[in-house]
Amino acid sequence: GLSQVGEFSFVILSLATSLKFIKQEDASLIIASALITLLITPFLFKSIIPVWKRLKQITLKVPWLNRYFVGSDRHLSERVEYRNHIIICGYGRVGGWVGRALNDVGTPFVIIEYNQAIVSDLKKKGFPVIYGDPGESEVLDAAGIKNAKVVVLAIPDRISQEMLIGHVQTVAPKVKIISRVHLDEDWERLKLMKIHKVVQPEFEAAIAITRTLLVSMGKSKEEIAQRVRSLRISRSQKIR
Repeated sequence: GLSQVGEFSFVILSLATSLKFIKQEDASLIIASALITLLITPFLFKSIIPVWKRLKQITLKVPWLNRYFVGSDRHLSERVEYRNHIIICGYGRVGGWVGRALNDVGTPFVIIEYNQAIVSDLKKKGFPVIYGDPGESEVLDAAGIKNAKVVVLAIPDRISQEMLIGHVQTVAPKVKIISRVHLDEDWERLKLMKIHKVVQPEFEAAIAITRTLLVSMGKSKEEIAQRVRSLRISRSQKIR
């Protein structure tokens, strides 16, 4: 997203030119540069995932370069020995609630998180956590992916999502994957990747509000269930 100049920049440029802070020749050069970024951004977004995967393959062959390019490899000394556990990737607003629920019912789980402040806080509270990017195969291996039951993707990053799903489906195809998404196109994209469940928080919020409204209107449980089911079917047909 940083490669593309926003539309507001043209407003600032126009104002700067009118106040003679910028020469007309320089303004023309800036406009040309802005138009170029607008044109190349879609192509950059399409190519970023394969480029990142290729870079990962190269850096993994050179240990010191991998540490510099990817970051710390402390996760390699933090392997877990769980079986039939849940792996939560990302411990923000979504992952945090999932972790609390699993902790309350006594279900074994391990958290993967790349925010050092969150990792430190979780360790102080005694939660099982591994520091690292869940999109890296080494981090997932340290979390015991081959012995896990379910992987929860509570991260919004598309690149990490796709790399994680690809690795899990390769080394542990029986492990179920549940992922959150924001956009409709991301919901469709992950559905095509054949994962167990895709959850879109905004749509689920709309379902919850609709259900509450129907209850307040005195509708029966059967009718409410039918309306909710109809909404889910309509959404699936719209996105296809």
